[in-house]
Amino acid sequence: MRARRKETVRMSIETIMNEWEALRSKVFPHEQLDDLYADLMIRMEKMYEIPTIITMEWEEQNKPVSTLYRLIASSRLMET
Repeated sequence: MRARRKETVRMSIETIMNEWEALRSKVFPHEQLDDLYADLMIRMEKMYEIPTIITMEWEEQNKPVSTLYRLIASSRLMET
């Protein structure tokens, strides 16, 4: 019997953006909101293989992902 390969479901940029917008529209304690943003960023890092050190070249090749990732990161700084 052949083993089934586990396939990962890749969240679309739109799905991630909707989740980020939903977080922004709700009221959470600052620490919890920071954790939720961090979780979203970690999931993006895994799904889109975001490197530890983001280069300009990577950003140019991955504009939608890079833009949303930075937006979430800046939200963490501003709202927490």
